[in-house]
Amino acid sequence: AALDAVEYKAFPAGAPWVVWFNANDVIMEQNLKFMEQYSQALRANAVAFNFRGVGDSSGWPRVSADLVTDGEAVIMH
Repeated sequence: AALDAVEYKAFPAGAPWVVWFNANDVIMEQNLKFMEQYSQALRANAVAFNFRGVGDSSGWPRVSADLVTDGEAVIMH
């Protein structure tokens, strides 16, 4: 699956990262403003993504482990 993701990099290398996992029936585009606010409050960079089958991400989850794999792929990127 190709995942649709957005990075918010406002802080230097070495700063912590927030990985934004969407709730059920939510796309990342709905949370970008909140992601930026949390990032600023925590002084951390952030990344949000759509799970496979959501928004512009391709594929479809067949088992719940696919969603874990998506999260791991974003973290490893």
